[in-house]
Amino acid sequence: MNRVKKELNVDFINKWMKKGLNPIILSILSRRDTTKEEDLLDFLYPTFENIYSPYIFENISVAYQRIDLAIKNNEKIIIFGDRDVDGTTSTAIIFKFLKLLNANVSWEVPLGEDLYGLHKNKFTDWSEKKYSLCITVDCGITNIGEVEELKKIGIETIIIDHHKPLDNKPDAVCIINPKCEKSLSFTDIAACGVSFLFVYGYLIYKNKIFNKKIALIYSYNNQIKLDIYQNLICTHSLNLSSLNEILESHFDYYFLYSDKQVDLTKIKNIVEQKKINIISNNFPKDSFVSLLENTGLRAKLNLFKIILKSIDKLEDIKSNFLPLAMLGLIADIMPLHKTNRIIVKYGMEYLKQQKLTNLIKLCEKIKFDYSTANAKDISWQLCPILNSSGRMGSANQTVNFLIAEDNLTEIIDLMIVNNELRKKKGEEAYNSFIDKLEENKFLYENKLTFFYSEEIHKGITGITANKLASETNCPTIVAAIEGDYFTGSIRGKSDHHFVDFLQKASSILEEFGGHKAAAGFRFRKERLDSFKNFLKLNAKFFSQEVKDENVYIDAEIPYEYLNYDLFKIINILEPYGEA
Repeated sequence: MNRVKKELNVDFINKWMKKGLNPIILSILSRRDTTKEEDLLDFLYPTFENIYSPYIFENISVAYQRIDLAIKNNEKIIIFGDRDVDGTTSTAIIFKFLKLLNANVSWEVPLGEDLYGLHKNKFTDWSEKKYSLCITVDCGITNIGEVEELKKIGIETIIIDHHKPLDNKPDAVCIINPKCEKSLSFTDIAACGVSFLFVYGYLIYKNKIFNKKIALIYSYNNQIKLDIYQNLICTHSLNLSSLNEILESHFDYYFLYSDKQVDLTKIKNIVEQKKINIISNNFPKDSFVSLLENTGLRAKLNLFKIILKSIDKLEDIKSNFLPLAMLGLIADIMPLHKTNRIIVKYGMEYLKQQKLTNLIKLCEKIKFDYSTANAKDISWQLCPILNSSGRMGSANQTVNFLIAEDNLTEIIDLMIVNNELRKKKGEEAYNSFIDKLEENKFLYENKLTFFYSEEIHKGITGITANKLASETNCPTIVAAIEGDYFTGSIRGKSDHHFVDFLQKASSILEEFGGHKAAAGFRFRKERLDSFKNFLKLNAKFFSQEVKDENVYIDAEIPYEYLNYDLFKIINILEPYGEA
């Protein structure tokens, strides 16, 4: 095992030390290649003004139009989610928001032996209940046939998801999924984050700025710049030879940004004719935004600060829904970058401000100090309890808890009981497989392992696979028998995407889906031998794994500097998380 320290970017460190940033923090960021101003902003000082615009989802306004029509006609809407924390928080966010709009809305999540995603066995009931709009959250992107079947019985579908799509996509009213947007560089947002953006986008949709073209004028490197924004997305960026060019332009709103006092006498005619709003830096002088050299970024953040103040009910939406999105993001082990980091930061702040009674009651019951909690504490203490009911087949308990404001004691007690049961069953499953570890690895050329049993609960296949993978150091598959089917999970570290691996077995599997390092599947019991043969033949899929034997060191700290002050400095990097 080699200890490796990357070369430091000395110019980067010196530049930001002069601006007051800590050299240890800068060394860590330098070795993590986080040196651009916007990356520093997102990582060290996440601000809501820099969250993704919901209009990164190209056709999102089509979904809003359909929801408005449903509300106007008092149509019955069904929200269908998933059983994990991401799925239940997403369900709660969309349900609570539609209730605020006085929509005629209900929700469902998989219960008991129900399978993941949309299934036709529910459709007769939905038709009898006269639902005409289905909104899927944290599922739906691979349900091509099911969405088509819903359409045939008069139920349209909006899909809010984050899983990897197949080659073909469902024929839905609208698909809102970061992995379907080719223009996005960062797509690993959990469904609860996508659900929050969906709600946020609706507020913009109802605001006077919707679809309006906003001109932002500023000076950068002695060049007059014009950035054009629509729905909080920069659509064009132009260089101007002089401000007089503005007179020939036609935009809905004009803003001129300057950190200095602007001499309006020289441009009075332009300002009056185009009704230009003069703005300056409204962030505190000691804030990171004020240190930014990129005037365009600083101008954008100040423009958005003004726009966000004009959006009705935004603060209520943030305080009520960001804590839920924060829980789902942490539980789904999403990379804490960009929009994810902003959601987690604000969600934790609102939790500490006691904005949600239900979460505070749960914290008090389990004696969890939310006032000093960090992301790891929430991951270990809150998320397993919220996840446990879904694991044990009662995900409705979690949703009921997340949407409730009173009568919480009984629901909390049930979730705690389910968590203890989940831990017990998980331990039993792990113990039943651990003795067969080496034998199992040998069967699949030490490239992967596959365990299955009639004795284990399907709700703990994922956590059991994850625990076993830490022992095997290779992808691990665990499956449970569920009626006529094996239902299983694959977990572990890999250079390859698990969904791509499972897609090779599509002729064997009834269904499959998931993420790069966590996926699920189902196949009929009589196909067990076929699945085993598939694994033996395709174990080589993982044979080209690049095992990095290096340990990459961010910084070496002399013993005498290991003290509480250093701990406080390092905590600037919170929230810690995946990647």
